[in-house]
Amino acid sequence: MPPALLLIPLIPALIGGIFLTVAAGMRRHVQGWVSTQGLVVEHTGLMMPVFVFRDHRGAEHRVRMVRGSDSFPPSVGTVVPVRYDPQAPGRARIDTAGYSGVVYVWVGWVLVSIAVAAEVVLAAAYVATR
Repeated sequence: MPPALLLIPLIPALIGGIFLTVAAGMRRHVQGWVSTQGLVVEHTGLMMPVFVFRDHRGAEHRVRMVRGSDSFPPSVGTVVPVRYDPQAPGRARIDTAGYSGVVYVWVGWVLVSIAVAAEVVLAAAYVATR
């Protein structure tokens, strides 16, 4: 077996690392934000719900998700977990697995795990053929 084959697991490892980096950025972005409940009131596009919630002062806010990233967005009338910036409550997002970056963490770790397992198998095969 050519030694270059040992580099193949780098591909899923790098992709997994990108997913984990994106997830860390998504989580860091909402540090210090407040959790509450909101209600989905409409959909403006593919997977981009509009929701309303009340902030810690009792003021109601209506927010349209600027990017859809949940495979199954909540339907109109669904109560959803919300995180918002207490300094600017209009900056808010639905806090489900798809929108919060949890899915990116799962995918990232799966890809890194596959890469590690593949590397172990390839390294063992390489050593066995020498």
